[in-house]
Amino acid sequence: MASPILRPFHPHLCPSLCPTTNRCTIEDFYSARQPFRVVYPSPAIFPWQRSMCSNHASTIEDRLRSSPFLASILARHNLSHANSGMRRIERQGPRPLCNGFPSDNDLRSKTALIIESRENDPSTWHIAAREIYDFLLTAGFEEDEIQVEIWNSKLVHELYSFPLPDNRKILAAMRSVEPKVHGVVRTGVLRDSWTAISYHMTGPRLDERRAVPTVVVYCKPGTVEDFLSAEREIGRVLDEHNYLDVQLHLEILPGSTGLASPSRKDFNPGLAWRWLYEDGVDEPWNGTSIGSEGSTQSGSLGGWVGLHGESGDIMEYAMTCYHVVSTGDVDNKDANDEHGIGLNGTVPLPHIKVVCPSPVDEAETRKFILQRPARQSMEQFEEKISVVGNVEYGSGNRRRSDFGSRLDWALIASPNLTNSLRNKTPEAYCYDHGNSDFREYIATHNPSHRLLKISDSQMAGQWVCGVARSGSCDGIINRMYRRVRWDDGFGESMELEVLPNWGKKWFCQEGDAGGWVVNANREVVGMLIGMDEYGCGILTPLKDILEDIKRLTAYGVSLHQPRWGF
Repeated sequence: MASPILRPFHPHLCPSLCPTTNRCTIEDFYSARQPFRVVYPSPAIFPWQRSMCSNHASTIEDRLRSSPFLASILARHNLSHANSGMRRIERQGPRPLCNGFPSDNDLRSKTALIIESRENDPSTWHIAAREIYDFLLTAGFEEDEIQVEIWNSKLVHELYSFPLPDNRKILAAMRSVEPKVHGVVRTGVLRDSWTAISYHMTGPRLDERRAVPTVVVYCKPGTVEDFLSAEREIGRVLDEHNYLDVQLHLEILPGSTGLASPSRKDFNPGLAWRWLYEDGVDEPWNGTSIGSEGSTQSGSLGGWVGLHGESGDIMEYAMTCYHVVSTGDVDNKDANDEHGIGLNGTVPLPHIKVVCPSPVDEAETRKFILQRPARQSMEQFEEKISVVGNVEYGSGNRRRSDFGSRLDWALIASPNLTNSLRNKTPEAYCYDHGNSDFREYIATHNPSHRLLKISDSQMAGQWVCGVARSGSCDGIINRMYRRVRWDDGFGESMELEVLPNWGKKWFCQEGDAGGWVVNANREVVGMLIGMDEYGCGILTPLKDILEDIKRLTAYGVSLHQPRWGF
């Protein structure tokens, strides 16, 4: 047996650690594994991304550059030659869906003075960070708006997730411990706080050679537990596999898996550019932003399918996720969640009108245009606003048979939409040019191509790409399922996950729910329904969705092809 590998724990970097119970927050537990990223005051935001700081912070930063007091602190802790700057640190990905998530000023975003050191002795960094923080409070910052980060980017532990390789021993070791890991997580210390269990390769984003096989257990952000005991519980299970030359690693991280279109206003100006510069396109296309009329929820249009009636007629429908459009019928939402929409002979509820773009994206794009009146006209944008149609069928909150995986689909009647971009293959961008699937896809890609068929091949390990509200993306379907404990009352399920391709930070972003994912052969693999904060997507195979539609509506169903063919 090969003992599992655990990263060293540094108690002095865990301010919430209780000396009598060993309980601490999940954020501090993770930070205590990162001696070369010191944050004061805690908690550290993770996973994180940087953005520009406010004008207020920039003004204070300008004054700090000439401060002899700040210079003396840096010199005292051997940080004089470090680079420093103000940035906004934000939690990467969507707002976690778990109940009781702390306020924005706690775990979601902060202004941070980032000091990047080249030193390899961090023993006094925590003291330095505290002294600098106290000084910043006298310079004009409030207590809840500023943090100090000191880190060495060369030595900090990078923790990106990537798909498992086609390695027989690694896969066998992972699969042998999977049921035992689930058992101890479900009944042990983490029984009330875990949100998902995954099996990944983890390591630096740009160095595949340093990635290691890792069992990843995610816990609700803000959770307080005895994570050291939990780590020992799971570690004993990982010690029991019989593959002597495979060493499994263990990570317990803050994070949750949720539906990929949470109901909140979240707008990226890049979305406006997509709308303004799709020249000559006045109707929805695969991946475009959609939402229910009057709703604050944004999702993506997947593509078009045809339902075949007994007379041979083909009825045309656009597909997206049920949860993307369900908020358009608030009065009947509970019934729709339980029974679905228009299924098993029930009367469809036609008053869920789906519009393109979503109401939130329309409003924010208008603001964006008004701020730049010389660049584009409002009239051009208004020509692109359209009605996709009314929802006639929807899955509700249901499961498919294998592993109890989630079914989440809706069909929108759209017989009058005939634009040239319907079911067009998505563009793909990938740094991994050694990937033969990617090279083949790019070599054969033509803007006039349409999606060929529904994939029924083995999905594990496939390179895939997709297009959704946030743009184009590509990734790899992992070779093991993710076990998810949904926070919306759905319970547990096993789900296919798509991980970012090597070199990428994420596969999907918020609002991408409903987007279709295709493989290198231009076959539709599935529809994106969920994601986590680390940019991993949750995928439902499209063949399973179509089988479910056929069973519940009594119609034949197929991938819709434009009347003019290829």
